[in-house]
Amino acid sequence: MNNPSISVVALFIKPNIPEICRLGRTTIDWLRERGIQVRVSAKTLEELGTNADGIIGGNDENLQDVGLALVLGGDGTILWVARKVAHLNIPVLSFNMGNLGFLAAYGIDHLFDVLEATICGRFQTVSRMMLEATHIRGEHVISRHPALNDVVVNKRLIPRLIELETAIDNETINTYLCDGLIICTPTGSTAYSLSAGGPILSPDLDALAITPICPHTLTHRPIVIAGNSTVTIQLISKDRKAFLTLDGQVNDSICCGDRIEIRKSPHCARIIVDPESRFFRVLNRKLKWGYR
Repeated sequence: MNNPSISVVALFIKPNIPEICRLGRTTIDWLRERGIQVRVSAKTLEELGTNADGIIGGNDENLQDVGLALVLGGDGTILWVARKVAHLNIPVLSFNMGNLGFLAAYGIDHLFDVLEATICGRFQTVSRMMLEATHIRGEHVISRHPALNDVVVNKRLIPRLIELETAIDNETINTYLCDGLIICTPTGSTAYSLSAGGPILSPDLDALAITPICPHTLTHRPIVIAGNSTVTIQLISKDRKAFLTLDGQVNDSICCGDRIEIRKSPHCARIIVDPESRFFRVLNRKLKWGYR
């Protein structure tokens, strides 16, 4: 697909990895030699020890005219970047330098060939559904966060079960006695939800999955619901607290009576993909399907 050529790139790296820092410096030099402006966070600039053309700050500072978010890292870095840039419709190009690398489009061996094509506008994107989780206490909104993979309410380190009253579009479906609940997108169905026994959803589906974590009642099974549904989870355990986690990275403490409303975000993550890659081929390769 031909897109407008790119003149400004925001570079994001997995921190504290010397190999990635070295590659980050090389990548900045490569881009600037081609007349591309490069922007990084203040922390990344400090780690790299090299010059960039601008500092990415809070409140979208220096991101509005960015044409590409370039990620050198693992899935966690990609999730963080997607939450930061999705509302600006910035495409995300990722190269795996982590462990599993399920979300990354390419391996690092292809970095400069792919980057050359991308800045010239030759790339293909897919839109990945995101979630929006609103934490409500009484009549007050405590926080509101986006998520690409999943929204999780869990007990963390407390060695006792929690009770979570759960509704879909204001209709109560269950009160789970469990370690927690995972609400995931199709993208997130191969992450924490899968480990908890949830279903794998094809990434092009408009659907969500609700997966209980270690439910006390064995008949409580994962369910798949329409993507435009609103899921409401309320903590009803009076003597216990729980935690709200977004993509395994953002954490809020939840008290008895608090409600978490989870719905499809108005924004999608715009992810650059390898046009030769296929979802089930990736599953076979990454998850070792068919291997003994």
